[in-house]
Formats: sequence, structure tokens, C-alpha cells
Amino acid sequence: MRKVYFIIIILFTSLSMCIDIKDIKKDFVVNINNTPVDVQLRTNIYLAKQTEIINTTPKEIYYFYHTKPNIYIRGSLNITPKEGGVTILDLITKIRWLNKYYPHNIIIELSRENDRVYVDVLTKDGKEIKTYLTAENVSKIINSNKTMVIEIYKTNSKAKITKIGNKFIIEGNSKEELDKAESRFIMAMLLGS
Repeated sequence: MRKVYFIIIILFTSLSMCIDIKDIKKDFVVNINNTPVDVQLRTNIYLAKQTEIINTTPKEIYYFYHTKPNIYIRGSLNITPKEGGVTILDLITKIRWLNKYYPHNIIIELSRENDRVYVDVLTKDGKEIKTYLTAENVSKIINSNKTMVIEIYKTNSKAKITKIGNKFIIEGNSKEELDKAESRFIMAMLLGS
């Protein structure tokens, strides 16, 4: 029995040496206009940091979020909460909530029907509009150098954030992997780290 206790103590000691205690938390505080704001994450910081980041850096994600006036969001909106739908809704909710601190024109693509794209828009001044845009207009918005495009999808890969042009693709093969990638993206967006 002593041997088992000894092994457990060694295991916990070695784990604590590898993981910083603050990384076990599922939240962080960001200072916005001299006001501390607690941001809750879907997973702990340690797991979020396991997300693979391709063709970008957390500082670049931060820069895009803080300098682009428009944010266009699209993704796998039709998946169940257990498959990761809750993570996608959490990302959209957080970005909308942060709009009072960091004003953007936020366009959320809800669905596409032929040449028409149904969107939910939240303007910088807080107005909410549900409307249709043409595919051509959406293309202009997405390809503008004033727009940060955020795409979040359930895919076959582990937690990953990839940048292509002005587009940041957040992906994972399960709710847990999407939670990691989304949490990592939120950390980068607000902290630049």
C-alpha cells in the first residue's frame, strides 16, 4: 500500500512541476478601459494552449481583432450541442458581448439559399438587424481589408487555428477539441498570448 501512495505522490509532484497552477483555471481577467473583466473559457488554459496554431500568432490574432472594424463569422451552425454546437454559440456570444468594449460591425452568417445569404448583424452602436445579403456583397465584405473573418467548424482534425489571408479558421474533431481551439482563440484575441 505504501508503494501505491508513493507512486501517487510522485505522479502529482511531477504533474505540478509541468503545469502552472494558473493554467488549470478556466478563466482569465483582462483589463478593459481600466475595468477588470473576467472572461470564462470552455476549457482550462493548459488544454487551450495545446491548440495547434498555423500561419499566424496570438499577437496577430490580437492585432486583427483590435484593428479591423468588421468581423464576419460563419461555421458549422447546424451541429448538435454535443458535437460542438455549444462551442460555436459560445464564440458568437462572447464576440457579441465584447462588442460593448471593442465595437465592431459583426456579421454572422446564418444560412445560404442560392445567391442569398441570411445574416444577423450587430452594428458598432448596438443595433441588431436580420437581413439577406447577396453572395456578391458577402464576398466584398469577406475580401475587404477592413474585415476579420472567423470561421469555426467541426472537422476531422484536433484543435487547430489556421490563418489564410484575413480568415482565421478554428476547428476540432469533437466538442472537447473545439472547446480547446475556441478558448485559445479568445485568449489570443484579448491577451495576444
